[in-house]
Amino acid sequence: MDSTQDMYLQILGLDKTEDAISKIKILSSGLSDEQHIIRSCIFDIHATIEDLLRELFKKTFSSHLFFKDNDQEHNESIVFEQEKALNKLSFLEIWRCLKPTMIRWSVDFKSIDDINTTRNLAAHNNIEKVIYKNRNPFKDKDCLAQMFFDMWAIAHEIRKYSYFTTEKDKKEFGLLKKKYDELLDKSTPLPK
Repeated sequence: MDSTQDMYLQILGLDKTEDAISKIKILSSGLSDEQHIIRSCIFDIHATIEDLLRELFKKTFSSHLFFKDNDQEHNESIVFEQEKALNKLSFLEIWRCLKPTMIRWSVDFKSIDDINTTRNLAAHNNIEKVIYKNRNPFKDKDCLAQMFFDMWAIAHEIRKYSYFTTEKDKKEFGLLKKKYDELLDKSTPLPK
């Protein structure tokens, strides 16, 4: 063993890195292999939703980059700073901003709160206390399958929502702005 590279393996009394995963798993949680897999699935389901919401949030704010100019270096620094700021936002900060409009778009989005609560329970509690929609995914495999199905439905709806709020609306906004400009050019009073 390399004395500096494997120092922590030595402290744990492990000679092989292959032993590290199984030993650390036992020392850190005491969960069975199946329980670890279930908890990992819960984390992955949550992470998928978080990634999609973060991407939607970034697309939403990228439309605010109207201050770009001909200075490419300046533009790249603005995009970099915005990206850095958005990456610092937590899942809940992003969800709190998007939730009021998203839950009116699709009932599937209401499951995001349930998935987040279940993820937090799995991360911070005894697995006996982990609940998803009144069931325990560690005891009821159909519950875990429901979480996966809900995540799939949420992902599908996020993609549709993203299209209509960030892509389609930009095209429609361009047409509306053109009509508005034409109205102003004709000095026609705006309709009430």
